[in-house]
Amino acid sequence: MARIVVFGEALVDLVGEPGGRRFRADPGGGPANVALGLARLTQPARLTQPAQPGRLGQPGPPGQLGQPGRLGEPGEPGPPGEPGEPGPPGEPGRLGQPGRLGQPGRLGPPGALGQPGQSGRLGQLGPPGDAVTLVTGLGDDAFGRLVTGHLTASGVTLAVQPSPFTPLAIVSVDEAGVPSYDFAFPWEPSAPSLPPDTDVFYTGSIAAGLAGGRPAEVAMAAAPTVAYDPNIRPSLLGDPESERRRVERQVALADVVKASEEDLAWLYPGDDQVDVARRWLGLGPALVVVTRGPGGCVAVTASGQVERPALEVEVADTVGAGDAFMSGLLAGLLTAGLLDPARRADLADGDETSLSLPIAMALASAAITCARPGADPPTGAELEDLL
Repeated sequence: MARIVVFGEALVDLVGEPGGRRFRADPGGGPANVALGLARLTQPARLTQPAQPGRLGQPGPPGQLGQPGRLGEPGEPGPPGEPGEPGPPGEPGRLGQPGRLGQPGRLGPPGALGQPGQSGRLGQLGPPGDAVTLVTGLGDDAFGRLVTGHLTASGVTLAVQPSPFTPLAIVSVDEAGVPSYDFAFPWEPSAPSLPPDTDVFYTGSIAAGLAGGRPAEVAMAAAPTVAYDPNIRPSLLGDPESERRRVERQVALADVVKASEEDLAWLYPGDDQVDVARRWLGLGPALVVVTRGPGGCVAVTASGQVERPALEVEVADTVGAGDAFMSGLLAGLLTAGLLDPARRADLADGDETSLSLPIAMALASAAITCARPGADPPTGAELEDLL
């Protein structure tokens, strides 16, 4: 199980109807969306690398289908019969009748689903609620409670810094489904204290630019593996030159960097974006990925570049698509074991083969999110269905 700490804003998106005066309140915020996506991808699913059976109803090695629980207790197995259908996770699961697999509800601790076998995990994220912590600022108000319920329902653990009120984003969506934002942002973040068992630290967006970027950078410097997305919000930032210095300083502290073509166009107007990604690679990261909206993405490492097209979907809007891409990418890198500091050289040498699954998961996560309104990233089961 990997423990991921996400640092950044959670807020409420007030999404206006085209040409109307009504707004829909959706929980959002770039880092919060990434935390949500990662937590949802920890839900039991069959997608593994490589795929192994290991599902309830297909016993693994004797005695390891969630301890305690022995075949035939209570009750004798009875005459040979059909093995029975596996049933949904959490149900006792009967091997014929009347014999049972132990006592109902005692299939080991949550997430143990019959080790070994280990299907039902996207990488090493572990059970919902144990792997992803979001450090953020919320107000003690109705919107704060809305955000809290939304995130914790999917297994995100919150570490809340006080804010005068819960941050707001007024979202306008154009005819192509592309959003623009105006913000009310009172949170003044302090540097998070990382738990000693932190494996991956992610930050970006508004919080990474506040207080000169210092709170985020303190945690980035202390983390074993760092993922970063500048996710530029020009209305809350200074001039491009000063922000470029900050972003490059933070890129140098990261192992994995994702940026959109809009981010790079604002920071480096007129520059070739793959050239920018290569310059960033020279600052220190092992992997830099540039997202191109409907044009897919390009990933740049020391071994070269990997380009992939976007999946074709009917777009509801693109709110949260970049965040879903990032959570899918990180889940895929965890699945491949490439976020282990001991394998950083392998990440830096990533190629078509080793990056195929992470990029596929990233693109699929973004596509599913684009196909439905708001920042609503997929679960592991939904991702598997598309892949």
